[in-house]
Amino acid sequence: KVYTDGTIIVRASYDEDAEIPAEAELIAEQITAEEHEEHYAERESEFRETLENENATMRALLKIGFYVDGKEVEPKSPVTITVLRRERAGRRKAGDNRSLCRSGRRGAGWK
Repeated sequence: KVYTDGTIIVRASYDEDAEIPAEAELIAEQITAEEHEEHYAERESEFRETLENENATMRALLKIGFYVDGKEVEPKSPVTITVLRRERAGRRKAGDNRSLCRSGRRGAGWK
């Protein structure tokens, strides 16, 4: 499945055992520090901890999920997510990697 808007392209790859319905829609919502200051600060702290780098810069925070009729569907097995900034999508080179940290845990979704 693919989600795209004016700024990002999000691709989700998974096997059948993820049990994601065919009609499910992949949605990515950008979370900003201005709109969700406390949540953003917590995730940024987790990001730096995960990378073991207090100077790491978090460029985007996304809430990514699969939805059917407005309700989130939790995958039953791992899903691989690839996020590209739209202006870079056509210019990506080998070795041009970005770190992607997942802070959500099964049953602990952000609201």
